[in-house]
Amino acid sequence: GKNRCEAAIANNAPTITAVARQGNDDDVRRANYVTGLQQQKADPISVAETFLYDYQERGIDIETLAEWAGRPVEYVEKMMRIALADPGVKQALGDGIIQQGHAELLAQLDDMGEQRRWLLRLITEPWMTNQRLADLIAGREEHAEGTPAPARGQRRSTKPTTCNRCQQEFEAGA
Repeated sequence: GKNRCEAAIANNAPTITAVARQGNDDDVRRANYVTGLQQQKADPISVAETFLYDYQERGIDIETLAEWAGRPVEYVEKMMRIALADPGVKQALGDGIIQQGHAELLAQLDDMGEQRRWLLRLITEPWMTNQRLADLIAGREEHAEGTPAPARGQRRSTKPTTCNRCQQEFEAGA
């Protein structure tokens, strides 16, 4: 209704066509979930934080949120993990530096420091696929695409490498 009203005012329309329905707060919230997700207006961070807020503060169970959103329960759970992720991970996702799949993988890590270390690696290797990141995190790096296995007797460092500028920019934004 708000967008329609603003558009009518901007175009000097004398009337606004609308459908009025009766409903309670839950009906309105469900309609907003469906509308927002279908129109893809909401960024992933907003969706994640809304799911988490409704789950923690309003006591709405995950199954109901999934039903309202028209998405699987797993999707809602992944989004809520993103809402609880390190602030740097959320900022990188919001700024488009990393993909949602990357954020989902990082959010699975319990240690925020580890999330930041992998985020730095993603920033310095922006071409890294979700599968490669998953393999690296799981320690299957020798099977990751495009990564040769280390020679026998050699150890591969898992420490992310970054340039000083990237490190400083990341720490300033975190």
